Amino acid sequence: MYTLIGDSMKKKNGFTLVEILAVIVILSILMSVAGVSVFQVLEDQKQKLLEDQIKSLADTAITYVESKNWYLKTCPNNFQVNNPDHSLLNKCYREVSVRDIVNANFFENKNDLCNLDDTILVYKKNEGNFANLTAYVKDGTCSY
Repeated sequence: MYTLIGDSMKKKNGFTLVEILAVIVILSILMSVAGVSVFQVLEDQKQKLLEDQIKSLADTAITYVESKNWYLKTCPNNFQVNNPDHSLLNKCYREVSVRDIVNANFFENKNDLCNLDDTILVYKKNEGNFANLTAYVKDGTCSY
């Protein structure tokens, strides 16, 4: 029950400025939290795409070397992948250009993520009783 005391008990329509500001602040906080999550998911997806591209490039380089029937001797135990000794007489590695792999239609450089002028090092790695071909893609060969 309303009792009228002058014009102070009139029914008001709409929202007050404080209510509108409170809603805007709450929505801003929710948007910032959701925005950070969305950007993190996008960044994670880009990183996964890059890792997949590098893995695919390494696997393709191995397939390319195998298709050329290039015989590689097993690398010595002191062989360093990131700094191969180019004076080795018994070559246990082969440098393969990304451009050669792409031009031979072995690898599709999706979105041009990988530098065509870089090389991949394919070498024969001794793993116990087996020697398997392995590829080393240096940092920075592929990026987004």
